[in-house]
Formats: sequence, structure tokens, C-alpha cells
Amino acid sequence: MKAVLLSFLFFIALVSQAQFLEFGGGIGGISYAGDISRGYQPLDSRFSVHGVYRMNFSEFVSFRTSLTVGSFAADETSDPIDPLGSVRNQSFERRLLEFAGAMEYYFLDYTDRQSPIRFSPYLFAGFGVARINEVPEAPEGFSRIQAVLPFGLGIKHLTANLMKILKVIPRLKNTCRQSKFR
Repeated sequence: MKAVLLSFLFFIALVSQAQFLEFGGGIGGISYAGDISRGYQPLDSRFSVHGVYRMNFSEFVSFRTSLTVGSFAADETSDPIDPLGSVRNQSFERRLLEFAGAMEYYFLDYTDRQSPIRFSPYLFAGFGVARINEVPEAPEGFSRIQAVLPFGLGIKHLTANLMKILKVIPRLKNTCRQSKFR
């Protein structure tokens, strides 16, 4: 249950009276995928906290800025995924602070009180920066400040007049140079 809860980012936002501005926050999980841990591993997710400020330009288009604090980790010391993993024998845990902005496009007007539709799939894409902390012996050329590309599909559901739940926010970060092995 804990892994399922942390695998998805739950987001609850309070909507202003005019519904142009929204402020909110949530809890969720961050997972690492790379040389040490390939693919999405829900059991390896780490806790994160998320804050959001959103401007709704219409029923279908909005812009959100977000601040996320959390950590991510990987470990191949006990169960390497390939022969190189046995040689590398690496593990790490890093803390993350991320600021990002993204445009969102909703396919349905789920906020209309007269409509029976209380959900909408949506697309989002944006840009941000992340600071990765606790990087010992960073290789030459590695920067603790990394570009972030939040993008993907999501589903929003209006659970009450003032609450929304957001399911998933994937992000792409280039942290390949964290390893001593290139």
C-alpha cells in the first residue's frame, strides 16, 4: 500500500473564488531510472512534497509553477542488473529541490458546475531546474543544477467544489554524469 501511495503524486489544490488562480500542495514519490536501476521501480520510490501555483487562462488551458522537495535513490550492491553492475557495485541517495513551470491543456471542461463530467484527461509540458544535493566526489563537468523537462499525460478529477486530484507527473532529468563510470 505504501509503495502504491508513494508511486503516484497526489495533489490537492484550493481554488480561488474566481477560479483563475489556484494554490495547492501534495505528497508523492520520486523514483530513479538509469544505469543502476532500469525502468520504474515503485518499491524504490522516496517521499516528496510538492507546492503549486496555477493560473487558469480558460477552461482548457492553464500554466502552473511548482516547487518539489524530495529524494531519490538506487542500489545495485545486493542485486546487480547486469555484469557491469557487479563491477560498479554502486548505491546512492540524493536530495532534490526542483522548480518548474508547465503549460497544461485539458480535453474536457470538468470544472463547469452544470456539466455531469467531473474529470478530464490532459497534456502538459514545461521546463524547470533542479538542484541535486549530497553528491560526494562529483565527476568533473557534473553540475548540481540540472535541467528538468516535466511532460506527459494526466487525469484530473474534481472531487468537491474546491478539490482536484492529479495522478502522475513524469519528469526527465539528465543526471547520467553522477556515476564515476562513464
